[in-house]
Amino acid sequence: VDDYTVDLLLDSPQPVLLRNLTYVRMLSKDWMIKNKCEKPQELKDKEETYCSRNANGTGRFKLVSWQPDQKLQFVANPAWWDQPRGNVTELTYLPIKQDATRVAAL
Repeated sequence: VDDYTVDLLLDSPQPVLLRNLTYVRMLSKDWMIKNKCEKPQELKDKEETYCSRNANGTGRFKLVSWQPDQKLQFVANPAWWDQPRGNVTELTYLPIKQDATRVAAL
């Protein structure tokens, strides 16, 4: 249609299409090919691929480190497409399984 419009041709009505589109992830095709990530990861086989442990995206923050079941660390993405809002420059996500421990950590 034009540079800013997507035209979707569907074979049936899709009443929840807009909601489902929020789950679509955009990735660089060149990055996917370079890292052999064109095929989805086989979760049932517990397959590990470069793409299962490395991020590619255009979000506000970049993944710096990931220690499974321990923590994820992020820093502000200097190449982010939007203007920064607020003063957050880094984030740490700590998954805590127990409810009481999570509350105590607040």
